[in-house]
Amino acid sequence: MQKSTVSKETGLTPMQEKACILLASGCTVTEVAERLGLNSGTLYKWQSQTPFVCFFNRQCADIKGNMTIGLLGLADDAVKAIRESLNSTNDAVRLKAAFWIVERVGCMEVGHTNVVEALKAESTHELEDLLIQFNEEEFRKKMELWGVEDDEE
Repeated sequence: MQKSTVSKETGLTPMQEKACILLASGCTVTEVAERLGLNSGTLYKWQSQTPFVCFFNRQCADIKGNMTIGLLGLADDAVKAIRESLNSTNDAVRLKAAFWIVERVGCMEVGHTNVVEALKAESTHELEDLLIQFNEEEFRKKMELWGVEDDEE
């Protein structure tokens, strides 16, 4: 019996890569084991190994990226559907759409609104564990670059 070659890029055999791909695409451990002729215990063992976890995560990231692109293409339709729900004659539908919008908008992260504070944050760096240092010279250069004046001076 010939031993499978381990990929220098992934640290996995072709069989392990196939298992990752199948698991990331939604197959159960039992289904993957049956499809690839493996013992499910082997798959559970592989799932605890760093190269397997990293390749699995890469597959999940690819799937998530593809899904994100697909969802972005549906954004206009989704907004239209929500708008139509808000105009529904059914009070329950309108209320549910309104709550959904309020919840989403309420959870939106808003970044810096003050340019001086933002430039100060950009000029502050973590040097070592929990040691944070503000770089005054970097801050002044950024202020000059953007033509911003510090009100506190």
